[in-house]
Amino acid sequence: MQYVELDVARTSMGLRLVLLGDIPSPWSEAARIIFDLKKIPFIPVRYRIDDDSVRQWTGVHNAPVAVYNDEPPLSHWADLLALAERLEKRVPLIPGDREERIAVLGHCHEIMGPMGLVWHTRLLLIHASLVTAGQCGFSVKVAEYLAKKYGYDADSINASRERVRESFDRLALQIAQKATLGREFLLSDRPTALDIYAASALGVLSPLPDDVCPLHPRIRRMLDSAAEHIGWAIPEELLAHREFVYRYCRKD
Repeated sequence: MQYVELDVARTSMGLRLVLLGDIPSPWSEAARIIFDLKKIPFIPVRYRIDDDSVRQWTGVHNAPVAVYNDEPPLSHWADLLALAERLEKRVPLIPGDREERIAVLGHCHEIMGPMGLVWHTRLLLIHASLVTAGQCGFSVKVAEYLAKKYGYDADSINASRERVRESFDRLALQIAQKATLGREFLLSDRPTALDIYAASALGVLSPLPDDVCPLHPRIRRMLDSAAEHIGWAIPEELLAHREFVYRYCRKD
């Protein structure tokens, strides 16, 4: 993926997508997969934490951010998903059936929303960094910045571990149920947003190889060391489903 300079993106029309590069951010990775799967062309812009120019343009100090034509910037995962559904209806990721739609969006919120799976995963990474004085995971400076930004509390870290464990167990159960029903995807016979978010959520605890998700070597070492310290055993069936989803999304 060829990132463009911010000035080029600002003067362009169509879809501009601000993404974290070389870091398997579940939110950025899911946004990229969704727009790629739907074959919606976009102009990628690299987000840098120490560069304030993106916030000046979008009003958001984070990534991903989607800017479509002259419409207001969008940064919430559900807003980006809704934009993708609006721009390309032939590859739906949200079911039309009301009950199925509620199920998909509810499960997606449990993964991507505030205090969801990836939120608590991030708190575990922050904790691993701080208790090892930066020997695992983030540097102390970055960990302290993120701790303040996302409400890290060492006394609540066991609750985060339990929330992650519950989320893994729930997804593993859904995989077992889909196998029983003869389905390839979690809640439907075709991929939904849940399959994509469940796959992208695992990247920080089990990074994919570089030919699938390229990472800066320093970032890979950081994530590998943090995952080893956290010691999570992600269910094998969940990792297998992630590989299946990535293969599906990358096919022509």
